[in-house]
Amino acid sequence: GQLPPDTNTPIATEDYTTSDGNLYQVPLMFSPGLEFDLPGGWPFLSGGIIRFGPSLGVSYNDLSINNMRNSTVANAELYNITNKTWVFSYGAFLDLELFLSHNMALSIGYQLMFTAPINYGNADATNPQTGAVVPGPDVKSNSTYTNVLRCGLSIYF
Repeated sequence: GQLPPDTNTPIATEDYTTSDGNLYQVPLMFSPGLEFDLPGGWPFLSGGIIRFGPSLGVSYNDLSINNMRNSTVANAELYNITNKTWVFSYGAFLDLELFLSHNMALSIGYQLMFTAPINYGNADATNPQTGAVVPGPDVKSNSTYTNVLRCGLSIYF
C-alpha cells in the first residue's frame, strides 16, 4: 500500500528573520557528586578539593519570538511564538577548589546541561495585509544544551 501524505510538514527554516526574540531558561538541578581532597604543595598550594558528578532536574523555559517572517517573500505572514514550559534536564559537573590559605579558596567549575526536546505549541500567524491572526504551525525544538563556566573566591569563617 501507499503511505498517506505527511500533514505535519514543518515550515522551511531558510530565510526567516526576526530582531525580537528571547529564550530564558531557569534550571532546578539536583547534583550529587563525589569529592576528593587534593594534597598541599604546588600546584595545589594549601591543598584543594575536586568534585564531579551528574545533574538531574527540570528547566523552566520561557520563549518569546515576535514578527518572524520569510525575508524573501513580499508581504509574508508574521509569526509570533510565546510559550512557557517545564522540561526534564540532565547533565554533569566538575569543580576544582584550590585553597590559597587555611580559610580562602579559589574555585573554578564547569557544568554541561541538556534539556529534553521542547514543544512550544502553535505559532500565531498574522496576515500583514488584513491583520487576521490564525493558528500557525506547531513549534518544537530539539534538545538544547547549555555550557556553564564559573569561578569564585570563597572565604571560610
